[in-house]
Amino acid sequence: MQMIQDDRNCMESSDEQSVGDDSCYSDVLVDSEINMGDEVSDWGIEVNWGGLQGKANISDTQTSSRGKEVNQHNGFFVFNLNLDNDDPQFEVGLCFPDTQTFRDAVRQHSIVNARDVVFTKNDKNKVQVKCKHESCPWYIFASQIHGEDTMQVKTLKSVHECSRVERVSAANSKWLANKYKDKIRTDPNWPVDSMMSVIQKECKLMFNKFQMYRAKDKVAKMASGSEDKQYGMLWRYDAEIVRSNPNTTVKIKTTEVEEIPTDSSNWTIMSDKQKWLIDAVDMLLPHCEHRFYVLHLYSNFKAAHKGLSLKMILWKAAKATRIVDFEKTLCELRDRDEAFKWLAKRPAAQWSRAYFRTHSKCDILLNNLCESFNATLVAARSKPIVDMLETIRMMLMKRIYVKRDQMKKYKGILCPNIQKMMEELKKKSMEYIAHWNGHDQFEIEGSYGDRHTVNLTEQTCSCRKWQLTGIPCAHAISGMFFMGYKPEDYVDECYKKAVFFKVYSHLMMPLHGPEEWPQSERKPLLPPIIERMPGKPKKQDRKKTPQELEEIKQISKKKKVEVTNCGQKLGKLRRQGLIMTCKICGVAGHNS
Repeated sequence: MQMIQDDRNCMESSDEQSVGDDSCYSDVLVDSEINMGDEVSDWGIEVNWGGLQGKANISDTQTSSRGKEVNQHNGFFVFNLNLDNDDPQFEVGLCFPDTQTFRDAVRQHSIVNARDVVFTKNDKNKVQVKCKHESCPWYIFASQIHGEDTMQVKTLKSVHECSRVERVSAANSKWLANKYKDKIRTDPNWPVDSMMSVIQKECKLMFNKFQMYRAKDKVAKMASGSEDKQYGMLWRYDAEIVRSNPNTTVKIKTTEVEEIPTDSSNWTIMSDKQKWLIDAVDMLLPHCEHRFYVLHLYSNFKAAHKGLSLKMILWKAAKATRIVDFEKTLCELRDRDEAFKWLAKRPAAQWSRAYFRTHSKCDILLNNLCESFNATLVAARSKPIVDMLETIRMMLMKRIYVKRDQMKKYKGILCPNIQKMMEELKKKSMEYIAHWNGHDQFEIEGSYGDRHTVNLTEQTCSCRKWQLTGIPCAHAISGMFFMGYKPEDYVDECYKKAVFFKVYSHLMMPLHGPEEWPQSERKPLLPPIIERMPGKPKKQDRKKTPQELEEIKQISKKKKVEVTNCGQKLGKLRRQGLIMTCKICGVAGHNS
């Protein structure tokens, strides 16, 4: 062995050296398999400094028989994040890349062993931790190596003499979010009770529901960022949409206001039963027809005017396609003065087919189209704004090509549902007799003496159903059959397969990831100021009306499903929904 000539930096075994002193730092390798007295290999020498046994390493990073990496700077074992993070095992001399990694390892060790610990010293360069149980000797101290960020364990008492605990302070919502982020991202709607049960069995610790809620919230923010970040990305998102889909129109209108006066800002508030809503729509959207959702109209009507007969009259008036039929129906309410006045205050053009415009080719009285689309957006609406828009965009991108490919398999001129309607109307047309005028008009006579006039050239019928829907009514089809014409040729273009393909031929182009979106020089947008109430937000689902409940019941009957509500017995009327009268005071309603 080559003798060391310069011994100025050498230390005698009799010199005093305390554990934790970095002044005599040197490259050594701690390995429990190496004992004093072992033979020295040709690549290192044995050392024993400050109670740390080891062997000086002259080579690059090595891997010991225990599967741990060796720090190439000082030769000590290095904490391996990939191998040791699930169940950290400490030893004197073990090195950590930085202070935070050491802290996380101590907390993970505390959770795995179900022992609560306390950081008695928690500085950037020194960390001292002991067991929270006063009589337990467990203790660990680590400090930074001089000139590096590396943390090294200097003192360790690794045996716990205390018993396990049910709750560990280190097992908080942040730890839960990091450990279970993959599962939560896979199933964002993971029920809290189920989530808590699974985690408690895996970790053998106790948790509460609030920790589960906070953990899920942290995972959501990991994936999408905070609300401020999401709103700040909107201008870049705008630019990326325009870049990937040329000729796309994107409008983002914002303003910093506390109140929105009706006389200065032309805003439309999309809400029901609000003052000036009809006037605002007429002003901003003069060419759009504003209709009421008749189901809601009836719900408001029946609050003061109950009864099956009144319900039938209201719906009959709403479905009337001719003004004469509408007025005749309202005459049935003459003896119900209050109900008549209530309906007279509502503009008939907003809720009766008799006054609907005919250019839209739509006579629906309900909002089922919007409600069906809205139902598909429930999951997206709970996400931050950019994630919400992205979820909707991806859904629409898929829907466009799926609908296009489905229609390719269909053989026919009209869309499938319209063709079914035409077949029913053809059967009904057999009930009428057509009288031709010799040119293009007919007088259609019904079985009960009713008469209607049809003009095939102008595509009109006096019943107005053809004009309202764009689909020939039974009267018009009767005249077409008289002439030997094909009724499908008179259906409006919007219902034909060729137009369907035109609508679904414009595919949506994919977008880059957020990191590649164009930068914007505009001022970042701020999220709306929302006063959050304490507790979990409640989902205010719309209460179903009796008519909707009846429809659900009919569907259940068709599927031969026996439905039992509120303990209803056979042959006995249930009390649900009935107004009961108190036997004591005689007042109705308070005990229903």
